[in-house]
Amino acid sequence: MSAGAPPEPADGRPASPPRPYRDRLLVRLGLLALVLLAAAGVARSCGSHGATITQAEAVEIAKENADLTPCAQTGCVMVRAVQRGLPTRLVWIVGLAEDLDASGTPTRVENFLIDARTGELTR
Repeated sequence: MSAGAPPEPADGRPASPPRPYRDRLLVRLGLLALVLLAAAGVARSCGSHGATITQAEAVEIAKENADLTPCAQTGCVMVRAVQRGLPTRLVWIVGLAEDLDASGTPTRVENFLIDARTGELTR
C-alpha cells in the first residue's frame, strides 16, 4: 500500500471512487428543499390576493348602483368572495333583496359582481 492511496476494504477489493457530489444524500435533500421553497414562492406571488375593496365597500358599491333599496333584515344582503379567471382574481358577489316573503325567501333580487382589485361593477 502506498502512502497517498486510500486504504483498501477488509474484503480485499479495491476502494471505489468517491460518489459524485450530486449523488450525495444531503445534496439531494438540499436541492429538494430549494425547489420546494422556489415553488412556494412562485405560488404565493402568482396568486393575487391584494384586494383593495373590502366586503363592506363591495356592499356599499352594490347598494349605490342598485335599482332597489334592500330591506334591513339579515337575509336581504348576501355576499360571497369568489376567485375567477386565469390568472385568478378575487371578485365579490353581492346579492341585494328588496324584501323577504313569509318563508324567508328573498323577493326582487339584484346581483352584482365587484372586482376586489379595481372596484369594477358587473350586473
